[in-house]
Amino acid sequence: MKHIAKKIINGSLKPLNLEIVQALNSEVDGIHLFNDLPSVIGNPAPVCIDVGANEGQTIEALQKKFLAPIIYAFEPSSETFQKLKANKFGPSVHLHQMALGQQKQQREFRNYSNSTLSSFLELEDDPQNQYTATGLNNTEIVTIDTLDSFLQQQQIRQVDLLKVDTQGFDLDVLLGAQQALRSGMVKHVLVELNYVKFYEAQCSPEDIVRLMLDNELYPIDMYEKIRREKTIAWCTALFGRRRSAAGAACDRPAR
Repeated sequence: MKHIAKKIINGSLKPLNLEIVQALNSEVDGIHLFNDLPSVIGNPAPVCIDVGANEGQTIEALQKKFLAPIIYAFEPSSETFQKLKANKFGPSVHLHQMALGQQKQQREFRNYSNSTLSSFLELEDDPQNQYTATGLNNTEIVTIDTLDSFLQQQQIRQVDLLKVDTQGFDLDVLLGAQQALRSGMVKHVLVELNYVKFYEAQCSPEDIVRLMLDNELYPIDMYEKIRREKTIAWCTALFGRRRSAAGAACDRPAR
């Protein structure tokens, strides 16, 4: 009976290019990232690491969606950090004017006219790169630490969410967190995957995904997808740890 009703309704919806489909039981919809995060993380006061904080967009979103998040945010650009610091986030947000990477060092950082594109890397001169003509304001030498070192210094024992958005430098950040990833201290990772070459010597999405899987962090979904023709140019990918064998099994559609 349900099958017949569905067929009749779909027939009436066809001229509108609409169709009824089965919605699987899930704690995520895979569409709205910050709507999904509270149920995925399952902690109203998560410890979050925001690498590449820019002017605080992610901090604001986390504070809206969680009751009492504790956030450690990193932004290397001195000019952008001043804008970040001007926000009144409250005492649970800890701001650090520095970068995270694979090893401790000093390195030249490139400040572009669009601060969301600023990076350690030079923009790629490629026809597919829509940002190739973006102007360079200046460069500066910044300090890089590793996440493993920072977590040890701060005596942080668990990270509910590690967000990395560093414009082609993301793999370096994750390689500097190998101990935290390997130990299971990091529960979820939110990272940008670039399938178009925006920067010279940028990391590959395949290497990031491989590193996640090697550390038992599995894809939950991809958000903020930007397409070029039919394929994804870049997106934000959310990874998490699977529930233990004692937990509930993964939801599967009924046959």
